[in-house]
Amino acid sequence: MKTLLAILAALAAAPGIASADASNNSNNPEFTELFQKELTNRATARKAADIFRNRDSGEGQAEFWGSYYRLEEITLSIYTPVAKELSLEPNNFMAGIKSYAAAAFQWIAPEKFVGTLQGATAKYLEELKSSKTIVPLKHSAFYEYVLDQEDIQVKALSLAQQHNYQDAKSLVDSFAECAIKKTTDLAAECSAQAPSSDI
Repeated sequence: MKTLLAILAALAAAPGIASADASNNSNNPEFTELFQKELTNRATARKAADIFRNRDSGEGQAEFWGSYYRLEEITLSIYTPVAKELSLEPNNFMAGIKSYAAAAFQWIAPEKFVGTLQGATAKYLEELKSSKTIVPLKHSAFYEYVLDQEDIQVKALSLAQQHNYQDAKSLVDSFAECAIKKTTDLAAECSAQAPSSDI
């Protein structure tokens, strides 16, 4: 069982993989490869959250994942114009494998899953922050949203790790309402604070 959990954890937390030609269709191949990976990560999260929101796991988990899924849908609408500009699509095959691995992991060891996901997401956020220097100026406002939505995920998952799914849901909902503004104006301010926990 430990070996199975280790495999599922590794798959669920594995970073996205850029497509083979991701670096060949842009004047900034580093950013293109980075965004290709992010597109696949978002597709993975969207597919996984869709599964989780339909599970009755108690403690308001389904409601939290429903809000998480809604945010991913809003994020998709923000990402789509940039993806089209760069002629990129997520690696849906890899996203499918990772989302089903995450679903199996969550089913077998729900508490360990949330902790593993939170840690992997926090690590990925730091990777995104460190890559800020390769982002083209014209995409700087867009990339601020990329960082903001990842930061909210880290904070919400920290609350979920504490079984505080109500506040985690409220945090995601608050950010989602703000994110809707980004679909028409990327310069709109978009942030949210945890309702009650200092994280």
